[in-house]
Amino acid sequence: MREPGAGSWACRPDPRRAASVVWLHALRYLPLAAPGSLLPAPPDMPLLATVSGLRGVFADGLDPAVLVRYTSAYAGWLSRGGLAPRVVVGRDGRVTGSVCARIVAATLQACGCSVVDVGLATTPTVAMAVLKHGADGAVILSASHNPAEWNALKLLDARGEFLGPNEGAAVLALADGGADAAAAAHTVGYERLGEHATDD
Repeated sequence: MREPGAGSWACRPDPRRAASVVWLHALRYLPLAAPGSLLPAPPDMPLLATVSGLRGVFADGLDPAVLVRYTSAYAGWLSRGGLAPRVVVGRDGRVTGSVCARIVAATLQACGCSVVDVGLATTPTVAMAVLKHGADGAVILSASHNPAEWNALKLLDARGEFLGPNEGAAVLALADGGADAAAAAHTVGYERLGEHATDD
C-alpha cells in the first residue's frame, strides 16, 4: 500500500479539475443523454451550446447578441415550410430571467412568431402550456441547478418535449452563421410581426 503523499492516490483532488473531467466525460455521451439531465456546470466555460439548448453566464458569454442569435435560429427552424409559429415563453425566478425573456420574446416576434408569455413558470407548466395553446414550441429560460449568474435557453417542440438530437443539431446549424446572419435570415417585414399575449 502506498503511503499518502505527493502523487499518491490518497492526495485530495482539485475539485475544479474533477468537475471538468466529469463534464467532459458527460459531453461524450450528450446526444444519448436525456435533455435537462442534471450535470454540473462546467468550470471556466461561460457558454455551452448543445442539442439540448444553450446555457452560460450572463454578461460573460451569454449576452443579448447570443440570445438573439440562438432564438432567431430556433424561430427559423420552427418556420420551415412557411409556417407562422406560435411559441410559449416561460422562465424561472433568476434575476436575469425577466430581461432574457423579453429579449427572447421580442426576437421571436421579429421573426414572425406569435408569443404566449406565461411568465414565471416551472418547466412542466411551460410544457403543458404548449399543448394548451396549440403552440409549435417553447423557450424556457432556466439554468436549473446552476448558480445564480447562469441562465439558459431550453427548447421544446410542438409536443411540449425537449428537442431531440437531430432537431437540436438543426437549430445549432442555423445559428452557426453568427448573430447578424441568423437574425437577418429570419427577420420578417413589419406587416408579418408576431403577436404577443400573456397567460399567467
